[in-house]
Amino acid sequence: MTPLNLLTDADLPTGDHLDGASLSLAWSIPFFSLLLSISLLPLLAPHVWHKHYGGIAAGHAAAMLLPMMVFEDTSAVVTEVLAALLHEYIPFIAIIFALFVTAGGIRITNAVPLSGTPWQNAAILLFGTSIASIIGTTGASLLLVRPLMRGNEWRSHKTHIFVYFIFLVANIGGSLSPLGDPPLFLGFLKGVDFLWFTTHMIKPMATLVALLLPGFFAMDCYYYFRKEDLSLAPWNRAGGTEARKPLAAERGTGGRTEETPLMGAPTDAVALDHDPDSDDDVGDVALDEGFAHMPPSVRTAAATGDWSNVPILTRVAASIDGWRNIPLVLLVPLTILLTGLWEIENPHVFTVHDVRMDAEDVVRDVVLISIGIVSVLITPASTRILNGFSWFPIVEVAKLFLAIFITIIPAVAILEAGTRGELSFIVEAVTENHEPHNMRYFWFTGVLSAFLDNAPTFVIFFNVAGGDADVLMHTLTTTLLAISCGSVFMGAGTLVGNAPNLLVKSIVEDRGIRMPSFLMYIVWAVLLLVPSLIIMSFIFFW
Repeated sequence: MTPLNLLTDADLPTGDHLDGASLSLAWSIPFFSLLLSISLLPLLAPHVWHKHYGGIAAGHAAAMLLPMMVFEDTSAVVTEVLAALLHEYIPFIAIIFALFVTAGGIRITNAVPLSGTPWQNAAILLFGTSIASIIGTTGASLLLVRPLMRGNEWRSHKTHIFVYFIFLVANIGGSLSPLGDPPLFLGFLKGVDFLWFTTHMIKPMATLVALLLPGFFAMDCYYYFRKEDLSLAPWNRAGGTEARKPLAAERGTGGRTEETPLMGAPTDAVALDHDPDSDDDVGDVALDEGFAHMPPSVRTAAATGDWSNVPILTRVAASIDGWRNIPLVLLVPLTILLTGLWEIENPHVFTVHDVRMDAEDVVRDVVLISIGIVSVLITPASTRILNGFSWFPIVEVAKLFLAIFITIIPAVAILEAGTRGELSFIVEAVTENHEPHNMRYFWFTGVLSAFLDNAPTFVIFFNVAGGDADVLMHTLTTTLLAISCGSVFMGAGTLVGNAPNLLVKSIVEDRGIRMPSFLMYIVWAVLLLVPSLIIMSFIFFW
């Protein structure tokens, strides 16, 4: 679920901690109640939810935390909460902040013809899936979701596009390297070779992509040719300019007027002094500061949408506004990798209530937050405004996941207790005659990863399988593959299965595009994703 969870044995609380063997599953009720609230309240009471979602999330956290401090070991509860905040939540926010701000400062201009055709949409999904293992699923999602929204702005049926985007770019694409998804990075820290994931997961990943992408293409073609008004398509508009502007209610806050974007500028101010009801659709590019330094021919092409007379190299240079953010985006996974490999003799920096913080953790978080701040300082406000940038999605994710990280503590502790906890049947189910049952490893790891944190879920089943990286890589190869595939692929099963899921949903909804609720998203996943997972699991784990 988190984009980074570097919780290793050295990071565990050094003093008292919760014993999952003695905990009742009843302590997990606030967690599942929170998931239910996330799924139902936006449908049943949308105005109440959008205004008070932070308080509702905090109430669930308090409903678990306060009674537990009374009836369980108070010191142990405080230690577990601090460990969750310092080792998981703060790194989570640091990475999300760095990627959200840097990717939000990169805008694909109209020098790139974004038309919302099925072919182009499929190409963007394939490209995003390909780069997710390099810059992470969060980075790839944040980089490409806005161009995808802009290309499909004129279309009325587009929910399915972003559901498949979550499947492929925000989850499955991160399966080829430890940089792609947190569970694989934890496996790397525990001794699994960096390239093991690339060489072994390429076939399951390619199989899933080969099953899902044609399905997406067929569905998109149906909506495109049977349901859309093609007269609204960009190439049918005068001058070949961009598609229609979104309505004021569709832009910026998606109707959530309490939120304003960077530096207080109104979110729907896509073009300064531009009348959104005018037939002139070039106001946003005519006043685009991103073209201010370009030759007159480029500024003219940007205003008219006709790039035929612009040299190809000049057009490439004009295609991206915010080039300086690209190295910052790449610096994020590099920072994670280098600090994960950093070995110093005395790494300990400080301890807070038996929770140890090491130098690499502190440096990582400080560097990531600094990257985001640098991006804010060096990116013109106009670039973010024209990119539809808003702070609301990251604020929403930060509030909801803070409550999730706290309420999930009992469930993870019970799972970590193995056969001694009330969820022992799960641990026992993955073996048969003292041998690992790989199909069950895949599905149990996957289902738990969809609802719990996929990083600790990976570690739990990694340890259940023996915990020896060398043995798992060479003797129990299929078992390690099943655990890895389950934790990464089925992060797409729910909106809280992986951090980019909820972030993409929030960004898309912030632009006025309808997305399924928590429960309806699960229905989409069951209908569209699970059949492909079943086929893939029989191919590789039966």
